[in-house]
Amino acid sequence: MRRFAIFGLIGPFVGFLVFIALGGGFASHAVEAFLVLLPFAMIAGLVPAILTALFDSAFEKWPLRRSGRFMGVAAIGYATAYLLMLENLVETTVSIPFEYRWGLIGAIPAVFCSWLNELATR
Repeated sequence: MRRFAIFGLIGPFVGFLVFIALGGGFASHAVEAFLVLLPFAMIAGLVPAILTALFDSAFEKWPLRRSGRFMGVAAIGYATAYLLMLENLVETTVSIPFEYRWGLIGAIPAVFCSWLNELATR
């Protein structure tokens, strides 16, 4: 249960920070933009974070080394970051352009949350 709380609460927040870093940050009105966009980031990142937590739980039961589990969770987090872009498949005009670096929005928080969960269980 602790794992899902860590991934569900901390994961979308860290993903939002990675999103800001990849986007170049906020040029002006940083506090207002941060406060307005944070609830949307938490809602949009909840399902990918919970899916990643499920896989992290499965990887923990397998006989994997620590680095192997982190790499597996990073791959799942990278893939689940693109769940919100599935709408591009049915649209005639693409609203969100596909870029490979946007997968880091899911991969970095996945590894961070897996590491936090490991620290919490010690």
